[in-house]
Amino acid sequence: MILEGDHGGQVYVVARAAYLQCDESALEQLLADLDALVWNDPDSRRIYFECLPVGSGVPGGMGGGQVTESIWIHPEFNDKGLATAIEGVLRGLRPRV
Repeated sequence: MILEGDHGGQVYVVARAAYLQCDESALEQLLADLDALVWNDPDSRRIYFECLPVGSGVPGGMGGGQVTESIWIHPEFNDKGLATAIEGVLRGLRPRV
């Protein structure tokens, strides 16, 4: 599962589908919240699913993303201290960041 903004210009989050425990509305809210922090362009953000092996890159601007065993979060959100909140949403433990 890939969350991105700016028409692929920034990959926000990459997570294996097996890792997700939240529903679609929580994913959409997470994407909206993250996008509001960096691009704030609802028309350029999207959620999509792609079959990629662990270790492969996810093409995109701002360095792209990475497929890991669990979750990859763009460093910009890590720097903002949002990693735990993002993981909480994906795990179904909280409604939003």
